[in-house]
Amino acid sequence: MVAKAETRRPPSTRFGSVVHAVADFIGKEQLPADLDSVDSYIDRVWHELRFEAPWQSQADRAEARVAISRFIEYHLRHDRELVGTELGAGATLTVPAPDGSALDVVLGGSIDRLERDMQGNLVVIDLKNMKNPPATKHIPEHAQLGVYQLFVRERGIDGEPEGGVGGAGLVQLRKAESSKSDAPQVQMQPPLPSESPTWVEIKLGEAAEVIRSENFEARRNQHCERCAYRTACPAQSEGLPVIT
Repeated sequence: MVAKAETRRPPSTRFGSVVHAVADFIGKEQLPADLDSVDSYIDRVWHELRFEAPWQSQADRAEARVAISRFIEYHLRHDRELVGTELGAGATLTVPAPDGSALDVVLGGSIDRLERDMQGNLVVIDLKNMKNPPATKHIPEHAQLGVYQLFVRERGIDGEPEGGVGGAGLVQLRKAESSKSDAPQVQMQPPLPSESPTWVEIKLGEAAEVIRSENFEARRNQHCERCAYRTACPAQSEGLPVIT
């Protein structure tokens, strides 16, 4: 069974694709890690993005400059060695289902940055352009980061770089580190525990069972306030039709 879902992205968010492309070019040394040089490059391609209004283009262009500035500051840090950027990743796992049986799950994706820490372990970094980062308390069991760590553990990254699992992290390019520092907020997830199954494998088993059973129960969570389908959701009382 193959399951895939996509949501339509508004035109204003396409600047994130530009930011990711620039980050990749800098990582591969195809662009210098210099804000003025990068700005010149972005100006040459920005007109190709479609926006609903000129003011939206101007606002997102300004935000893109800030995001790139934060990325460059992060990139020039020397606490970890850059191994590669925009790497393909995939793995086939056997995970526990809620009823105790085993399920085979095939995972695939790409990795923004792969870095090596001082101990030789591999750390996956995901660059984010979201305005509302997840709460720090949710990072230890952030599912996306957990899956990235499984890619490292299962040797499922292009090139199969050497190294153990050193954790994973989100670099929030739209969020400052603090009121005193304009560096990006970095949210790190610790390495996966050595015992198996790990928490992320248990979550994968639960998700796979939902897809297999086709029992998609609506549940309230921290994303409800920003959900585009809130008014049609059976878990939201205000979304239910009034029958008289």
